[in-house]
Amino acid sequence: VTGFGIYLGLWYPDVPRWIWILSIIFFIGAMNLCNVRVFGEMEFWLSLVKVVAIIAMMLAGAGIIFFGFGHSFPATGLENLWSHGGFAPNGWQGVIASLGIVMFAFGGVEIIGVTAAEAKDPKKVLPQAINTIPLRIILFYVCTLAVLMAIFPWNSFGEQGSPFVLIFDGLGIPAAATILNIIVISA
Repeated sequence: VTGFGIYLGLWYPDVPRWIWILSIIFFIGAMNLCNVRVFGEMEFWLSLVKVVAIIAMMLAGAGIIFFGFGHSFPATGLENLWSHGGFAPNGWQGVIASLGIVMFAFGGVEIIGVTAAEAKDPKKVLPQAINTIPLRIILFYVCTLAVLMAIFPWNSFGEQGSPFVLIFDGLGIPAAATILNIIVISA
């Protein structure tokens, strides 16, 4: 909710942040009071927005890497993945420290087991859901990071802004920051 207040503060700086925070609390509360079917449908569509944005970013990044689309990407190339000191240039402490963030991001996966009581055919649906988790990790984390680090060397992340915004902005989409802020808010 604090993040929501910060993002809306970018567009409406004169509105006190507590108003945005209170409004999102009421919105989330109202969503949770909805029928389960309505809640699930809203969650599906809001999640789909995020998934489509990540896939679009990966495709745009692949276009930049392999076909040279866009502009202002001087250090682009797969060699960025092993250049600048290679993997874990500052030691394994950083890799190990990042695992806490990764585990936090995937907190909630165990909820799949709780849904067994609500699934029509849990013997079929649950193994499918569980077996796709590694594929989702590879697609949404490993591939995304590989594309980002092939375009921007790891030691230059955050210097010019969000790499997601920079990719779309470099492809000539001037409203990239606004579009991605809306996607982050919906996520």
